[in-house]
Amino acid sequence: FEKHKNLSGYYVDFDKSKFPTFIQSQISLLKDYSFSPLFLEGGFVFALYKYTEQKSDSFNLEKDWFIIEQIALNNKKNMLFNLWIEEQKKGLYVKTFSF
Repeated sequence: FEKHKNLSGYYVDFDKSKFPTFIQSQISLLKDYSFSPLFLEGGFVFALYKYTEQKSDSFNLEKDWFIIEQIALNNKKNMLFNLWIEEQKKGLYVKTFSF
């Protein structure tokens, strides 16, 4: 959207969270097989048609333990990596030259 200022298209099996939040909220308000009223956002006019939406299941500790564990481990690795980067920055010196 930011690059082309355009969201036109036909979306199938698309992750709704990848849309801007104003589109997500409009999609959530629509019933299946219905058009949205025209709405303005950022100087642009939008209209949506919602054919159908498959609701995602919420996570369950019993059946989704592996996924939840992977998310937690990836988050921990990310935090440790960011800490390592901050430590590396302390020992880095960049000299700039002006021409």
